[in-house]
Amino acid sequence: GKLKCRNNNKCNVKFDQRKRCKKCRLTKCFSAGMRKEWILTPEERQAKRIKIEENRRSKQNLVPQQFPKIESTDNYNLLLTLSNRVYLTQNDLSKDAT
Repeated sequence: GKLKCRNNNKCNVKFDQRKRCKKCRLTKCFSAGMRKEWILTPEERQAKRIKIEENRRSKQNLVPQQFPKIESTDNYNLLLTLSNRVYLTQNDLSKDAT
């Protein structure tokens, strides 16, 4: 291959140093199961970068949905309505049982 290692193929390919030696990094990738056909061509890399930027821009343009603020009295009324429904349903069920 075209890649060469300056450290006799014994580079430390850890997270913080992974970009120091492309040859050792690629060797480690292949040993972990990566396939040669998964390597992107320069054109594919450029297309991927463009797609990522487009996605970022579209996400920035999305405005979070605004929900109406519910006042505490609305919460009380909602709770009251729901509890009445539960009570009425329980009464209906007890009538059916008799």
